[in-house]
Amino acid sequence: MGSIDAFVLLGGMFARSSLKPGFANPPLGQILNFVLPLCLLIGVTLTTLTPMLFRRKKHFVLIVLVGAVFSAGAGIWYVTAIQRFGRPIVIPQRQIDDFIIAGRERTSFANKYFASKSDFEMLTSRGWGENDLFLYWTKDSILRARTTVLLSFVLTLCFVNLMVAGAAALTVPKK
Repeated sequence: MGSIDAFVLLGGMFARSSLKPGFANPPLGQILNFVLPLCLLIGVTLTTLTPMLFRRKKHFVLIVLVGAVFSAGAGIWYVTAIQRFGRPIVIPQRQIDDFIIAGRERTSFANKYFASKSDFEMLTSRGWGENDLFLYWTKDSILRARTTVLLSFVLTLCFVNLMVAGAAALTVPKK
């Protein structure tokens, strides 16, 4: 069962990779430092406790079903969070294709200088570096958005891992 942790480890490493940021690799800024340890902790806990707490085949079937339902729910939450907080930046003339996680509440600076502009116009006219984001949106709203995306991402991995751990336990023959 411990080998199932590889799934969560791979998920955490995928989030920490240098892949192009986007839907499956959310750019979470400083929050990303917590992804790998959190994924490992949850994965090890789940796959260690699952066989210790549940011994009967019907329990593992229930674990697979619960994992499937909750991973679907967490996955929907993740997709919703990415659509709500994610901002794609595409400027073909400058060959730029990027993706950021932004907040919901604009700062007084953004309200003053970009009141009638959309988020995309604001980001393309001034920039979308980490410091620029904190200039446009309040720190709390950015951290809330990134935490929401991170939590939904980790919960999706967690419940998929639980489902896989239950399915793996079902395939092990009884002694």
